[in-house]
Amino acid sequence: MTKRLWTTLAIACALCLALVGCGSKGSASKADPKDAFVGSWEVTSMVNGGEETSMEDLEQLKGLGMFVYLDLNEDGTFSLDVLGSPMTGTWEATDESTGTITLSGSSAPLTLKDGQLTLEQDASSMTFKKIDPSEKVSAPTQTTTTEDDGNESLMTPQYFGGDSIQDLDDPTMLDVAVVDDSFCTIKITAKGMYEGDPGIFFEITNKTDQDILLVGGDDWTIGGTSHEAILYEMVKAGESLGSIAWFDAEEVGTDMDAIADVAGTIIIADSTGTEMLETVNFQL
Repeated sequence: MTKRLWTTLAIACALCLALVGCGSKGSASKADPKDAFVGSWEVTSMVNGGEETSMEDLEQLKGLGMFVYLDLNEDGTFSLDVLGSPMTGTWEATDESTGTITLSGSSAPLTLKDGQLTLEQDASSMTFKKIDPSEKVSAPTQTTTTEDDGNESLMTPQYFGGDSIQDLDDPTMLDVAVVDDSFCTIKITAKGMYEGDPGIFFEITNKTDQDILLVGGDDWTIGGTSHEAILYEMVKAGESLGSIAWFDAEEVGTDMDAIADVAGTIIIADSTGTEMLETVNFQL
């Protein structure tokens, strides 16, 4: 899978975490003008922190069996299926063009205009179009393969990356412990160029009996200056894999010696992205 599509996956996950974690609790009107809302909706646009995905990226993900669907049910429940991981909650219609969706105790506004449904919270949003349920595609069955990085074998879920240290050009080997607790072990073992961008290689072991999702927070810095890093990885229960977080070379340059004094946050969530298990800070 291309780095651009991994960025799209990271945006989708960040959107869900933002909608779960940042909504304000509240209630919507008890009016019941649901007809325009009820049905199945497919995402057509996602925006997070000013970065918008393209329809090309969304179509490529859909071709891999990865998608974002929202089902608003007549009984006031909903299912938000993000890349094969469903989340459920409740929703209400305020009037024929506005409503509220509530997920894990947090609420976010729904807006319906010109046939487009928008779910928005702070700087994050998803826009949907209504579809016939028969148009939905099915999620792929996840399988695992084994990659040899020269030191040990890393289990690799087919649709969720599992990078090899060999994906880095001329890597500088490192041994930095990020975290070792009841959820997982994370180590930084190398840095180097990754398809033209500076990258950091993480080894991750999931110690739990459930799949976990790791996403890079939005507060990574290099030498005290903020820079966006892309990190998105699903690690299956009891398994290990490698993952590369990368920076945009146009922003940070290509001198790997300058990629030092790196600090950041890794969010560890359940596989649906609806429950944050812990937040890990690290310093390289």
